[in-house]
Parts: sequence; C-alpha cells; structure tokens
Amino acid sequence: MENIFCLVVILSVTEKDIRDAFGERWKDFEDCVQYMTGRNNRMDYLITANRKDYKDVFLPVLTPAEWLGLEK
Repeated sequence: MENIFCLVVILSVTEKDIRDAFGERWKDFEDCVQYMTGRNNRMDYLITANRKDYKDVFLPVLTPAEWLGLEK
C-alpha cells in the first residue's frame, strides 16, 4: 500500500460532495459521492472496478488495469 500512496491522491469527502451527490439521484449513492468528490477536486480520473456504474459523466473513469497501463 505504501507504494500506491505515492501514486494516488486520497481525498476527504466534504459536505458539498455529499449534497452534490444527493442532488444527482444516482441509483448508487456511494458511487455518486466518489464521483462528486473527484469532480469537485478536479481530479484527472476516477479508478474503480465498477466502471459500468459511471455512465454519462465528465470525469474519465478507469479500471485498475487501465490505470496500471497508463504511462506514469
């Protein structure tokens, strides 16, 4: 895990993230909170094994395998 912490940013969830997610009415609230937290912090992309749950979003969504394949 220490190696991963050198490569990623771990964000805190804010009240704004929760309120933004609640306003979106996604089927999976937790996925929406993750997405809103990344979007509100202007992240480059979101990494998840559940890529199919993030349709019609502006923040690029990558699987762990896709992320590992990126040039760092």
